[in-house]
Amino acid sequence: MAVIALRQQETAAMLAGTAGAAAENYSSTFVANTPDRGVITGKEMVEFLKSRTVSYDAIEQTIEYAGAHGDDIVVIMGVEMVVPGAGMPNAGQRVQRRFTDIFRKENEIWRHDLRHANVVKVE
Repeated sequence: MAVIALRQQETAAMLAGTAGAAAENYSSTFVANTPDRGVITGKEMVEFLKSRTVSYDAIEQTIEYAGAHGDDIVVIMGVEMVVPGAGMPNAGQRVQRRFTDIFRKENEIWRHDLRHANVVKVE
C-alpha cells in the first residue's frame, strides 16, 4: 500500500532529522496533536523538524489497522514505541503511544492529512 510506504518515509525523515522528505508528504491541511504543544500545522511541524525541536532517537510502529475509507481516504491505527531526542519531554526514555494517521488524496497524490498520538506509558 502506497500510504504505508509514505508513512515509512516520514518516520525515516524524523529519525534522520531531515524535514524535506516529510514536508513533501503533508497535505495542505495537515494537522497533528503533540504531547506538549497542542495542535500544530504541517508548516509548523516542518519547522520543528528543521530546527530539531522535534527529534527521535528511535521509532518502532506496529500497525493494527490500515484501510481505505472510500477512494481518497486511508486510515492507519496502531501502537508505537518512541525514544524522544535531547530537549524533548521524556528524552531518552521509551514512550509508548497509540496513534491514528489519516491520509487523503490531494490532486491525485496521497498526502498525510491528520495525526493523533497519545502517550500510554513512559518506561
